[in-house]
Amino acid sequence: MKKKVLSVLLTGLLIITFLNVTAIMTTAASLPTTPPSGYDKVQNNIPHGQVSYITYQSTATNSQRRARIYLPPGYSTSNKYSVMYLLHGIGGNEDEWYNNGAPNVILDNLLAAGKIQPFVCVLPNGNATGTGISDGWTNFTKDLINSLMPYVESHYSVYTDRGHRTVAGLSMGGGQAFNIGLLNLNLFPYIGAFSAAPDTLPNSQLFPDNGVAAKQQLKFLFISYGTTDNLINFGTGVHTFCDSHSIPNTYFLVQGAGHDWNVWKQSLWNYSQMACTAGFTDQNTSTSTPTPTVTSKPTPTSTTTLKPTSTATSFLKGDLNKDGVVNMADVILMASAFNSIIWDGRYKVDLDLNGDEAINMADVMIVASQFNMVANNTNTPTNTPTNKPTNTPTNTPTNTPTPAVSTNARILPTVASVDKDGPFSTVVDQNVGPTKKGVVVRPATLGSLGVSKHPIFLWGPGSGSQPLDYQSLLKRLASHGFVIYSEPSTNSGAEMKVALDWIISQNSDSSSPYYNKLDTSRIGAGGHSLGSIGAYVVASDPRITTTIHCDGGSFDGTGASKLRKPTAFICGLADTLALGNTQNDYKNATVPIWFGGIVGGGHGSGPFDGIPAIVAWCRWHLAGETERKSAFIGSGATYNTGIWQSQYKNW
Repeated sequence: MKKKVLSVLLTGLLIITFLNVTAIMTTAASLPTTPPSGYDKVQNNIPHGQVSYITYQSTATNSQRRARIYLPPGYSTSNKYSVMYLLHGIGGNEDEWYNNGAPNVILDNLLAAGKIQPFVCVLPNGNATGTGISDGWTNFTKDLINSLMPYVESHYSVYTDRGHRTVAGLSMGGGQAFNIGLLNLNLFPYIGAFSAAPDTLPNSQLFPDNGVAAKQQLKFLFISYGTTDNLINFGTGVHTFCDSHSIPNTYFLVQGAGHDWNVWKQSLWNYSQMACTAGFTDQNTSTSTPTPTVTSKPTPTSTTTLKPTSTATSFLKGDLNKDGVVNMADVILMASAFNSIIWDGRYKVDLDLNGDEAINMADVMIVASQFNMVANNTNTPTNTPTNKPTNTPTNTPTNTPTPAVSTNARILPTVASVDKDGPFSTVVDQNVGPTKKGVVVRPATLGSLGVSKHPIFLWGPGSGSQPLDYQSLLKRLASHGFVIYSEPSTNSGAEMKVALDWIISQNSDSSSPYYNKLDTSRIGAGGHSLGSIGAYVVASDPRITTTIHCDGGSFDGTGASKLRKPTAFICGLADTLALGNTQNDYKNATVPIWFGGIVGGGHGSGPFDGIPAIVAWCRWHLAGETERKSAFIGSGATYNTGIWQSQYKNW
């Protein structure tokens, strides 16, 4: 982008506009807009649709899979209906939208108000994992097109042509909506991407013909984000490409919102109406077209070239166009090379801010951390990328390893195996915590089986996920005697610090059910994906004994600088989202650390396939069972066999 005074002024005006409006769009219409109060609340005096489970045989996983389906009020086989495939976020499944996003309620209310025409809505499980499948999220494309769509079209009275079919989703599902829809325009002319995540393919792959097919075949493209969402640049890149290639699209921003259900429910409310207006539910006669079979695309052959040498000088990190300020122009410039790697022709060393030979989310986060900063005359120019953590406070204490627990006294009943539940029955306390949005998963009878005070574990769910999406892990820990607190994660991770203060206060509150039953000297923290950020936030707190990070290395590369105590990293070795960042944090760590890689595991492997290792780690570091060290460290370690490929250092 050329540095011109006029362009800088226009960019500034655009940023000011972005920050002062609730919703921005590129199509001239009254929508999108903020929904009215009660749009997502059940109204008892209107007809309601039906939501049920369906089970279908998937050729993509060679197994039976489950989905939910919404049939509108008055559904009849004498009518034909359009179909929306609505996808969830990471850590979720076919229940996530229904349990948290009230899609049936939103659609019922819109129908009753005459805002939309009736259509069928299918809520799939977007992680089509199975034996021998390394990436269930990518495999879902085959599952959807080859198995789920044919099932729906053969079992329900729905149209089978492209003009009556849409794919939409949130977060990881938003990225899937981009990837599936734009690469299968013969099937999906209506696409809705709500807060699309880093699984979004680069524009060079989404628009392989430079947007010619999209311009001709797209009927409606909807992109939305909260203005404080750290992932906003993924959708911004697609939006910018479309605008620059005259591809109509609607870009909806929810002012002050983050990566949360406030954005996703508003997006569904707007998208449903706008898609219907664009023709999604037109009641015309169409010719059925057979659903094509998806085949694997050949992997392009690449040749390795020497890494280019930068001759440019930047006076402010993140100022990619060298205009003296980090702003939207720099974001757009980075989007043009996003997801490129060193041997990719789009790769530019000046955009590789952390020097890992790839333009990825870590670089985006560096730009985000510097946004609106202006260069001054005292800045030292540099043109050499570095892998060292940046923005480290000068008063940060050194990472001197600290003993995990002050005493090695065993505090939990002995168990024969961590591969199954422990001796405690468990209960879930809901709507608790500092925000009343959390859960406590715990032994049903605190202070029983010889345990006077229970060790504590704080858990952060992945983006768009709820605590009980991880109940298999949380209940396993509780059955072994731990008290676990969890609430939805935010971009900042600040909720973990608040949760730490709250759970400790409960131990001294005589009105609390946890009064004098918690061992506040034995507290661990962990999380999955975005939830791992919260674990980094509290990692340097002296009250924390250990942290566990599942599929969630730090975005900005500074995670290792926050670690103070023994730390576990667990990540799928086929995880294209988090593996690189996790490896970078491991490389830079100076505390005792163990890295467990799950062979063939994707971005959801850590908190599920890793359950036995997590329980063993907690019993080691929070319950004084020092003999469990040999399961992680040394030759013949349990968690370096089978599905595990591990490494460790600083012990």
